[in-house]
Amino acid sequence: MFVLSLIVFVAFLTEAIVGFGAAVLTVTLGAHQMGIEPMLARFLPLNLLLSLVLLLRARKLVHKRILLCFLLPPLGAGLVLGMLLARFQGGPWLRILFGFFVVFLSMSELARLGTKPRICSPPHPWLDQVMLVLGGIIHGLFGSGGPMIVYVLSRRVPERGAMRATLAALWVLLNALLLSSFLAQGQLSAATLSDSVLLLPSLVLGLWLGEYLHHRLPELPFRRLVYVVLLLAGGALVLRALLWG
Repeated sequence: MFVLSLIVFVAFLTEAIVGFGAAVLTVTLGAHQMGIEPMLARFLPLNLLLSLVLLLRARKLVHKRILLCFLLPPLGAGLVLGMLLARFQGGPWLRILFGFFVVFLSMSELARLGTKPRICSPPHPWLDQVMLVLGGIIHGLFGSGGPMIVYVLSRRVPERGAMRATLAALWVLLNALLLSSFLAQGQLSAATLSDSVLLLPSLVLGLWLGEYLHHRLPELPFRRLVYVVLLLAGGALVLRALLWG
């Protein structure tokens, strides 16, 4: 439990400093300690609680039309497909797939951070829909579809507070569905919820320290460090799954 508490602390510390990363960091690092779904069963209640708090504090900023008409239909379809795929996780393929996803995400972001910012035109609507469906599938499999979703939404809702509030509402809906599926399959239990409660202090401490450091640390080097850690952890996850199953 100490190792999981440390992982959750680092994940939410990162989330508070740079605004992303709690889910993908927790699942990537936690998958080395236990399976992906057992880790999600312990992490998602914490994430749901955090999203509820953020939503209640900024509910007036939520873009309801974008949430209900633009985001939810493709994400909902992808989420259901991802949850169905997760039920057929024969052998280590789920960890291998997730490891490759993390490696690809990390390399893409490190390359992007190494280039000068460019102003680019918004993608075509059909490309948005494809990315949202893929984001839903990844969220159904790994609870970590945020990067694709944030990329699409940031082009529609550039104002930071409104985007964060809309994302909080989205995570409440998606993670509630995911947890309902876990409950129906017996993966969410009194034991996993007890572990979630024990991890709650790590969440609170990570967020508090992250908020403190947010205005005192340069963001770009920290972002690079986060993706280097993810790259190494994702590669190790793939190697471990291939060698030992």
